[in-house]
Amino acid sequence: MARQRKGKTAREFLDLCRLLAKRTVPCTTDPVLQRAYNEQAEQLLLSAFSKGILGTAGKQIRYASPATVEEAFTNRSDSVTGRNSGGA
Repeated sequence: MARQRKGKTAREFLDLCRLLAKRTVPCTTDPVLQRAYNEQAEQLLLSAFSKGILGTAGKQIRYASPATVEEAFTNRSDSVTGRNSGGA
């Protein structure tokens, strides 16, 4: 499992996770099967990012159980900067 290294930003770690997830996707000519592979890779990416991110932001991501990696990254950014993503 991938882990964020000290000194690496969350964006760098996300990019690494994306690269690793992309390597798991086989190429096929069947569009339905290719879409299924891509969806599986997205779930793998979300899992790897949320489990490998360090610190308080990582704990908050795991507690929030985001549906997408973009949501996880935004939640991480909000928790670090202290912004409330709920509005008002």
